[in-house]
Amino acid sequence: MNNDGPSLANQGEIFYVQGQYEDALKTLNRSLEIDPNNSEALISRGSTYSQMKRYEEALVDFNKALEIRPDNIKALINRGATYTRLKRYDEAIKDTNRARELDPTYKLLRNGAK
Repeated sequence: MNNDGPSLANQGEIFYVQGQYEDALKTLNRSLEIDPNNSEALISRGSTYSQMKRYEEALVDFNKALEIRPDNIKALINRGATYTRLKRYDEAIKDTNRARELDPTYKLLRNGAK
C-alpha cells in the first residue's frame, strides 16, 4: 500500500464508496497532511463529512477546494447540496447556478457529483 498523497486519496475514496466513512476520513486526513492543496482529496473528505452529517466541516473542505480551483464543478455541486441540508437555500441556488454555467450540458448535475 502506497503512502503518498494521491494514493492515500484514492484509498480514501474507496473507503467512502464502501460506506466506511471513519476509515475514509482517517485516510483522507493522512493524504491531506502530505498534500493540503489536493482539491480532489478535499472534495472527497468534504463528501465524507457530509455523509457523517458534519456539514460545517464539509463546507470548510468544499470552500478550500474552491479557493484552489474556483471553477471546480464537483466542489460547487457538493457545497450546494450541503447548503441545502443546512437549509441555506440562497447559497445552494447560487452554487447550482454557477455549476450550470460551467457545465451547460448538466452532465454532472444530472448524474450527481460525488
